[in-house]
Formats: sequence, structure tokens, C-alpha cells
Amino acid sequence: VTLDYLSNDERAQHTKQHIENEADAQGRVITCKADVTDETQVNELAQTTANTFGGIDILINNALSHYSFDPRNRNTQQHQLDDYATQLEGCLKGTYNTCTTALPTCDANHGGRIVNISSNLVDSPIVPYHDYIAAKGALIGFTRSLAQEAGAWGVTVNAIAAGLTVGTDSSRATTEDV
Repeated sequence: VTLDYLSNDERAQHTKQHIENEADAQGRVITCKADVTDETQVNELAQTTANTFGGIDILINNALSHYSFDPRNRNTQQHQLDDYATQLEGCLKGTYNTCTTALPTCDANHGGRIVNISSNLVDSPIVPYHDYIAAKGALIGFTRSLAQEAGAWGVTVNAIAAGLTVGTDSSRATTEDV
């Protein structure tokens, strides 16, 4: 397992230790600090993973540009085009970078899995997170088209439309009724 993270060294090490303890994976977990929106850093991340483990078999895209799931005062007029660009940068560009870097390794191993984490809000936008929902909708479109292409190479590409995860930094401002 390669754990990529952007900034929280302590949380990355804690997660690494948790995986090692729970899965008896001692020595089979590494952490790498890389920004998935930076192509050079993604290439270095993939190279480190390939050098350590011999390739990439499964890629899970779970990166998220900073976002606060706070339904108060988030109507259309309060969003700027830059808000959409920020979410697209983190969600779509980050996923694009990791997928295009991992696919040759998956293909060389004659198979592989890519799992992109989307959101149930795309199909049921019960709160007005317009910029976030638009980016996750773009991710679903990318996932579907990539699945069509990569399936011919034996690579399975799927998305999980997750709901709100309680207890994260992003969900801290979410009201109880949501």
C-alpha cells in the first residue's frame, strides 16, 4: 500500500501504522507526500510505488480540494467561477494525473483496478454545494469514459458515490439536520 497525502504528516503516519497493525502488513506500507494536481509529483509517486512494489495494481482516487460541507449561505450567487475551478483542479485534474500515470503499469500487469471516489450528491443534490457537485459530476463522466477505454486492456474503472462522512475536517461545519 502506498499512502499519498498532501500535508498532514502525523495523520499519514497514524494511518500507515493502523494499516500495518490491522492487516499484518508490516513493511508493505509506505507513505509519500505528493500533490496529485502536480504532474511531476504524481510521476515521482508512481515511480516510488513501482520501485517499491513492482507496479500499481489498484489505484483509489480519494483526493479532495479543501472544502467545507456547510449548507448555510451556499446559494448560486455566493459561488464564483474560481470556486468551480478549484474543485475541478483537485477532483478532475488530480484523478486524471493519477490515472494516466498508473494505467501503463496496470496494463503491463494485464489488469488492475481504478476506483474514483465521487459523491451521492451528483444524483441527489440535497444541499447547494454547486462547485463541489459539478466537479464530482465531471469525475463521473471521466470515470465512465475511462472505463470504456481501459476495459479493453483488462483494467476495471469504477466510481463510488459516497455520502457524507461524519468526523472529517470537511464535514465539521455540517449541520445536524443535513
